[in-house]
Amino acid sequence: MPPLNFTSKKQGFTLIELSIVLVIIGLIVGGVLVGRDLINSAAIRSQISQIEKYNTAANTFKLKYGGLPGDLLATDAASLGFFKFASGPATGWGDNNGAITTTNSSGDAFCRDEVLIFWQHLVEAKMIEGSYSANVGTNPGDINSNGFAAVMPTTHEMINAHLPEAKIGRSASIIAGANWVAGSRGGANYFAISGINEMFGGTSGYLRNSTNPFTPQEAYNIDVKMDNGVPNSGKVIATDETAAYNPRPGLFYDNAPTAACVTANAYVINSTTPSCSLQIQFQ
Repeated sequence: MPPLNFTSKKQGFTLIELSIVLVIIGLIVGGVLVGRDLINSAAIRSQISQIEKYNTAANTFKLKYGGLPGDLLATDAASLGFFKFASGPATGWGDNNGAITTTNSSGDAFCRDEVLIFWQHLVEAKMIEGSYSANVGTNPGDINSNGFAAVMPTTHEMINAHLPEAKIGRSASIIAGANWVAGSRGGANYFAISGINEMFGGTSGYLRNSTNPFTPQEAYNIDVKMDNGVPNSGKVIATDETAAYNPRPGLFYDNAPTAACVTANAYVINSTTPSCSLQIQFQ
């Protein structure tokens, strides 16, 4: 009887098959990366479009009514049917001085007065969508109110009742205010975009517990499309808003960006960690 001959055929992938598999993997990875880049690009375009829309609305309001929203002379606001302070006009209370400010002059991060009325006026004039109220305390337009600490906005939804949510997301809001720091930017109005996590009532009406919503690459993309791509000059300025009581609407401070955002006066564009806030001039 002849011996049994057990044989097994083991056949691996051919070079052609391996090549096909590698090509498919490459296409999948490339598609994911391209898809992510498209999403990021769309978010940046949307953020720029939002700021440009608010810029146009503010300028249109000024041309039509003779003053910036929030800053419009209180008596004129009343005659037009817009929100006004019962005790205005006064500094930061509808004084039509061309700067979106508050009644505070110490440089603290007050979010009240013209800073809040700015958005309500634009809504009342039907120049922007949404519903933003300056009434967040006992005194209209002022979160520095007795007993207000018990109902202070501490959630993003509550904050969005008074400040627009930024298109970039990440709990970021948009605040309008003047930069009164001595120097080339003194007196100009800016939109500040940062992650506002708490509007503290207490005795001062502070903003606090802020975060930086933009990665350096995102901040650079916005800067280079709207300005000069340089983080500390021009109309788009990179800042750090992680310290308590920042940003300072109505009296913006130039909070130097962290090293994670800017190094040697250039955005750290290889970083993927959100570490930048932005101030964008509109007046």
